[in-house]
Amino acid sequence: MTEPRQERTGTDERGAGGEEPQRITSTEALKALAHPIRFALLNELHARGAARAADLAEALDQPANSLSFHLRQLARYGFIVEAPERARDRRDRWWKPASEHGYSYNPKELGSTPAGRAVVDQSLRMAQQRYEAVLRRFFGLASQTEEAPEGTDVANFDIPLRLTLEEKQQLGRELDEVFDRWHRHGLERTDAGDVAGRHGYLSIGVTVPWSSAEETAARSDPARSDPARSDPGH
Repeated sequence: MTEPRQERTGTDERGAGGEEPQRITSTEALKALAHPIRFALLNELHARGAARAADLAEALDQPANSLSFHLRQLARYGFIVEAPERARDRRDRWWKPASEHGYSYNPKELGSTPAGRAVVDQSLRMAQQRYEAVLRRFFGLASQTEEAPEGTDVANFDIPLRLTLEEKQQLGRELDEVFDRWHRHGLERTDAGDVAGRHGYLSIGVTVPWSSAEETAARSDPARSDPARSDPGH
């Protein structure tokens, strides 16, 4: 699973140019991130490149003083660092992601104990909820019959593929490069003051084993395509 530029749950994934995402190797770090506010903070920092607590509070509609604890927790576990190059003075405190290429973790490694499995499940549930919210947003906008306001247009694609494991991994690396390039472009243009007509978008990509039989079964019984509902171990 790939949380847009932020989360890659799997192995052998690299960012653009071969750079590796930050690797989460402890359940304590994953547990620190598996919190709705901290999860949203890190996503917003990736979207902006860097921000102050006041900027993040406005974006998340949360009191700035209540975010201080969550920012300290993210910093404690190495997800974010200070960005003094952005500060105007010592009181002007900016934060940025520790890695421009997101983070990754292996659910099987971190979920090898009951406590670890609970943390992994919590993290995956949060990601699933986000994906579901994005899909609701997509179909809500796509179903509008009136002319959509600027910045609310949507696009989607799904492509059946027949690939080896190595080819699938190469596809992932190439897609990473494309999204990383456009992500950097947006940040650079925004920093340069080119903000007219620029809107926030979220692009999410997943690659999963799939077959026509599974699609038919999913359409007739959605529970069969939902591992959380069909796996007797959950």
